[in-house]
Amino acid sequence: MSVELVIDSRSTLGESPSWDSENNVLYWVDIIEKKICLYNPLTNTYKQVIIDQFVGCIAPRNGGGVVLLFKMVFIIMIGIQNF
Repeated sequence: MSVELVIDSRSTLGESPSWDSENNVLYWVDIIEKKICLYNPLTNTYKQVIIDQFVGCIAPRNGGGVVLLFKMVFIIMIGIQNF
């Protein structure tokens, strides 16, 4: 078995990897750097959004968008694929 680095996000504390089977993308957060990350393996596209607070986790929602956890507050984002 071989291992290949697909994307070097240089995350300081990468957490909460979540696969979105509806959109074929992988989400994760970098807690320390306050980033929301998205990788699409079909297009080999990596995107990140830097926000102004720590985000603890991310998960895709049925029907689109994601759920985010900020210091015990849940936020629902619609259309995150377009950020």
